[in-house]
Amino acid sequence: MGEAITGTLVYKLFEKDKNMGTIQGGMRGDVLLANYTFFSEGVSSIRQIAFKKEQDYFIEGFGANGDKTVFKDPGSLQFNDAVKLKAVDCRK
Repeated sequence: MGEAITGTLVYKLFEKDKNMGTIQGGMRGDVLLANYTFFSEGVSSIRQIAFKKEQDYFIEGFGANGDKTVFKDPGSLQFNDAVKLKAVDCRK
């Protein structure tokens, strides 16, 4: 895996509960594979997430989960560009 990547991730999806937390992982080619530790409805959870780099944004990957927290086969993920994530400068 490439250079370690850490940061904050917040999901604010329409008509869904907001969840926010931290990611810790790295790049595998053009895919960021990371563990997402987050709080939703007052409960702490961890799950694996994947995002594919496309131009200046990332799109989320979906696939079968092996044990509900990690992907069974990260190589078989399907990426959906319905939601495009862009980086924001948090240093301001």
